[in-house]
Amino acid sequence: MGQVRRMLDEDLANHPAPPLGDLIEQAMKQGTRIRRRRRYAAWGAGSATLALLLAFVLALGPLDLRTRQSRSAGTPDLPWQPTTTASTAPKTKPARTPDPVGPTTLQPPPRVVGRVGIPPRPGGQWLTATPAGLLELLTRLLPEGTTSGFAASTTVANYVQVYLDRGDGPGMLRLEVFHLPAGDAEPVGTAQLQETPSNCVQDRYVWINHGDGVGVSLAIATCLAADGSDNPPGVAALTTDEAVAILADPRWGTELPAELVTAGAARFPDLAPLR
Repeated sequence: MGQVRRMLDEDLANHPAPPLGDLIEQAMKQGTRIRRRRRYAAWGAGSATLALLLAFVLALGPLDLRTRQSRSAGTPDLPWQPTTTASTAPKTKPARTPDPVGPTTLQPPPRVVGRVGIPPRPGGQWLTATPAGLLELLTRLLPEGTTSGFAASTTVANYVQVYLDRGDGPGMLRLEVFHLPAGDAEPVGTAQLQETPSNCVQDRYVWINHGDGVGVSLAIATCLAADGSDNPPGVAALTTDEAVAILADPRWGTELPAELVTAGAARFPDLAPLR
């Protein structure tokens, strides 16, 4: 055993030791390169992940915007919304009904408020009805009060206006003698009422079938005639029953007693145009 060990020592002595210094230096450089490559690889992987995440966010961004815009077409997703208050809301002018004012133009449907007996027409001379003659008869039938605001339509025959002040301020009344629609089913003497609160000129509209296809109506207004830009407020000058009583007079029609036509012409020689 000792001889074998001696032979190995002699053999190793004949071979010089390798340059360990160079091997260590190369190993250290190689280790540095490996670590650098690992850092680069890790940085590259992180950059790739960041790029993918950025691309994903950019892809979602427009989609989310489109979604919000789509919602805005309905109810906006806002913490509050401005509202129109009473002080900023546009003021609606009172509704006006142009000529003519026959019941066929009114909504909602009218209702029957009574049936009156219309006496036979008095004898004597009769003439074609005139606006002045209609106003003469109307003012004779009105309750006690001050009358003013006399006017007549320039486009519709037998359509007149008067203001009646019974102590609470003037109220506008508009009377018309018109032809009832063909086939009107309501019998003679039927009084009908049309209520239209949204229309201040015809807040209540009452008419009676006088027979022979003729109707007579009274529009009880809650405003006065237009002053060029608006309808000033007024009061209702008559009750519905009072209007029915006035309309039931047998002298109403497309002809009037001659005495009314003559007196009206003297009293109302120049009627203002109805507005």
